[in-house]
Amino acid sequence: MNRKMEERTCTFAASVMLKHLISLKMEIEGVETANDIESIHRMRVASRRLRCAFMLFQNCFPEKKISGWKSQIRQVTKSLGAARDLDVQIETLKAAQQHIEQIQLRPGIHRLQLRLQQRREKMQSRVIQAMDDLRNSGVLEEMDTKLSALTEKGEGTQPYTLQLYQLAHEAITAHLSHLHSYEALIVDPDEIEALHAMRIDAKHLRYTLEIFAPLYPGSEEFIKLTKTLQEVLGNIHDCDVWIDYLPRFSQKERERTRNYYGHEAPFNLLQPGLTHFALVQKDLRDQQYTRFINSWNTWKTQKVWEDLKNTVDQPISFKKEVYSPPPIDYSNDEHQPEE
Repeated sequence: MNRKMEERTCTFAASVMLKHLISLKMEIEGVETANDIESIHRMRVASRRLRCAFMLFQNCFPEKKISGWKSQIRQVTKSLGAARDLDVQIETLKAAQQHIEQIQLRPGIHRLQLRLQQRREKMQSRVIQAMDDLRNSGVLEEMDTKLSALTEKGEGTQPYTLQLYQLAHEAITAHLSHLHSYEALIVDPDEIEALHAMRIDAKHLRYTLEIFAPLYPGSEEFIKLTKTLQEVLGNIHDCDVWIDYLPRFSQKERERTRNYYGHEAPFNLLQPGLTHFALVQKDLRDQQYTRFINSWNTWKTQKVWEDLKNTVDQPISFKKEVYSPPPIDYSNDEHQPEE
């Protein structure tokens, strides 16, 4: 339903978007210098939160305008994805090496870290180019001007209208429905795609809850819980990526060794560490899955999701037309790190 948004709803939307736009802009320099790997993470999170707000409040803006904003910010998320994945993997390997006492395991893990660092260094030029493209697009200034004007226009007004509660209700219950649509699959630890898709749903539910938190006193507990769900599913996904990647890396490194030396003997020094790290990831994956399924069952027993639904049900009147947000589109979320 392409329903016109009330002015106070759009004032609320502008204040949300402006906050995340400011957060995004603050990280540009850090992303370019790469001195703090968390700069990329914070910028991607800000871009995702902006995109979530775009989906919820897109009827507050001309279609052509919001389409351009969405496209540019989506590109930010996408352009930084592979670099962020490599940053996380490299940090994981650094931490792993600190706990390795067996000397024979070190060469393989060191080689793996070296190759990933080489890829990350080559990637930085693309990251810098993405930041240049973002600056040159003019979209940051355009958004800042438009959103600041809307925010200033609504100063002193009460934005928590029935329409806003209706919008929050529809969006949160839709995300809850998506989240629970995987319930029959997640009992199988080998349902990798379902667990990953559920992580994306948990992420969108969390961002939506954060946007509408001012409407629901006490919603911080639901946000914390959803963040925990997102994180544990993210840990499972990280392990799945390693488990898929390590055999391919080993094969490629074996071929590289043979091509350089004319035989594979030097690769034998690397194999113990690579095998060990693969086993660690499989064990960690099992631990994280057990943590996830136990938590999920506990939350069901405690009726946490029912409590959340009741919380967003309570304030609205069902006698009035409920706003239906656009369909949720996850097609542009990153499902795997780039090779």
